[in-house]
Amino acid sequence: MCALRDTGIEVFCKVLEASCGLAYSAEKAYLFEARLAEIVSRQGMTSYLDLAEHFGRDVAVRREVIEALVTSETYFFRDEGIFHALPDLVSRLGPTPGAPAVVWSLGCATGQELWSILFALAEDGRVPPTALWPIGVDISTRALARARSAVYSDFEVQRGLDEARRRRFLEPTDGGWRVAQPWRELPRWVQGNLRDGLGELPRPDVVFCRNVLIYFEDDLKRAIIRCVADRLAPGGFVVLGNTENLLLFADLLAPDPEVSHVMRIPASRRA
Repeated sequence: MCALRDTGIEVFCKVLEASCGLAYSAEKAYLFEARLAEIVSRQGMTSYLDLAEHFGRDVAVRREVIEALVTSETYFFRDEGIFHALPDLVSRLGPTPGAPAVVWSLGCATGQELWSILFALAEDGRVPPTALWPIGVDISTRALARARSAVYSDFEVQRGLDEARRRRFLEPTDGGWRVAQPWRELPRWVQGNLRDGLGELPRPDVVFCRNVLIYFEDDLKRAIIRCVADRLAPGGFVVLGNTENLLLFADLLAPDPEVSHVMRIPASRRA
């Protein structure tokens, strides 16, 4: 555990939020102490003002702190109901002849959500994996390295994949299991800060934005969803987390009448 003086903890929280959107309060000191101990000790910091100063001027320290504080909790087929509904949702997309449907997984962490999207569609059979261009986006380079490796431990595989899915979609490898072909080579993994916008990504047909907005204040949540809505292809849809208040985005997206926490461009805004 690190032993930073409380002096300046509010300053550090504000600097952190301004940089990457993570909204922590002084009550999270226990989390800072647990996750930043090694960085604080190595840099000789004695207060949160020191930490804020290093964070602001040292790119390497800023990256280390963000990596330490970002939560990369995820697992295969998390909240499985949406994956049961996904094939029908994808079948309702507007036609894009000759082009794959672009799928964003925002806050993709170590990749299990994006693999689950591909696996669910493969199980259904109506949409082949090559008909999708899946893109995972996360602020954590460490988590993205895991996603790119497509290698998961026994424990990670057991969280969401039964034996039948494991046999079909994975292959044994040193250290655990690796996603098999043809799925492994399909995704593109992108390091990005949602606070900075998503303008460099191709226009999406499907956007998964689950279990990531919960770390942001409402104004930033709305800014992110406004960016998503402005980029969303006609007929496309956005999947939000089960804990999100959809009323916060009611002027930007309309709830899908058939599937909970799925939203689309309102009819009044469609071209």
